Amino acid sequence: MNLPLGNNAIVHTLAGFPQPKIVFCRRQPHQWSVPAMADVRVTYDETANAAYVYLTDPQVRTKSSRMYPCDPAGVDGMINLDFDEQGRLIGIEVLAANSKLPEYLLESSERLDAGDA
Repeated sequence: MNLPLGNNAIVHTLAGFPQPKIVFCRRQPHQWSVPAMADVRVTYDETANAAYVYLTDPQVRTKSSRMYPCDPAGVDGMINLDFDEQGRLIGIEVLAANSKLPEYLLESSERLDAGDA
């Protein structure tokens, strides 16, 4: 599954991979190249049924300065987009995560609840 992230990146997930990957693409005249793939950190709290997808460098602590709530009509759950001070998307919070995200992604995520034990 590919999810666009602006003009130069897509989130690429494949069954069987332990973590989704972000594929960074640089536009060249009439073609796309794939120079790198990066791990994406995903945390999940089964008790709260909430997941968070981090879109930042895990070595750098990035503070969210703005949150944009997405509450699609007719969809059970909510998705919140977090942006930094420069307006870059830094993370995605998914509530009612077990009905919104693939099971393999939740199973391979970093657990924040007792399910981690």
